[in-house]
Amino acid sequence: MEPFKIIVMEKDMETGFLQNEIAGYSIEKDADIIGGIYAVRTDSGYDIVIRLTTERDLKDWEFAAVFDYYDASSLEKLAKEVVEDPSYFNPVWQVRLEMLGDDKEMEELLQQLVSVHVNELRETYEAINDKKDDYSEFDEKPHMY
Repeated sequence: MEPFKIIVMEKDMETGFLQNEIAGYSIEKDADIIGGIYAVRTDSGYDIVIRLTTERDLKDWEFAAVFDYYDASSLEKLAKEVVEDPSYFNPVWQVRLEMLGDDKEMEELLQQLVSVHVNELRETYEAINDKKDDYSEFDEKPHMY
């Protein structure tokens, strides 16, 4: 499989527009779980904000279960900040990293982040495999009043 190239653009936080190309990186595998990436200017350089999501569309019951069972602590060890974002169709974790000056090191950090996320998703899917009934909001029979 060919590496996936990502281009990181600077985001103007006032307008929300992407404006300048900052860097380009290769992700060797599992890049399909990257939902977006951009850079924001900081006092010391740039931070990279990456949105990690799922590799497939989740069923309604899985959405809440994934957020309940996903352990973000492994991501938090690699990042400045990890925030769950339930405003998308599938679960999203917005991860903020300090941009490293060495492109190779930054690629390795991004790949490590992606790999940790994919491993946690696999463990989460396994943990929720039998939890459908716990997350079903509606009974199949109508309620009698």
